[in-house]
Amino acid sequence: MLILFSLENMAQESRDFSRGRFNGSERMLENMINQLSDEDLEKCFLEIVEWRESGVLQMYSIIRKQWEEFKQKSGIDTFPIHMMSEPILFEIAKRKYREEGINV
Repeated sequence: MLILFSLENMAQESRDFSRGRFNGSERMLENMINQLSDEDLEKCFLEIVEWRESGVLQMYSIIRKQWEEFKQKSGIDTFPIHMMSEPILFEIAKRKYREEGINV
């Protein structure tokens, strides 16, 4: 019963985050990702590619480190790791567009 409740909580928090109900936390995550260097973002991208191909995220990856730090700072212990990809990919795209003179 407790496990089922925990899984339901995790699913609800994931939906809430996706719908912007944790706006302060979402901004915190975006700011954390924004602080990564271009080199770190490139490594994150390669980690995402490998993760998608193998189904396993490296144990000592930058993504996992950022995820652990975010959970600790935000207090959202059940934040799903798969939700880390979108803000990372968004930051990569944003920087690329800015390089090309498109203000985003």
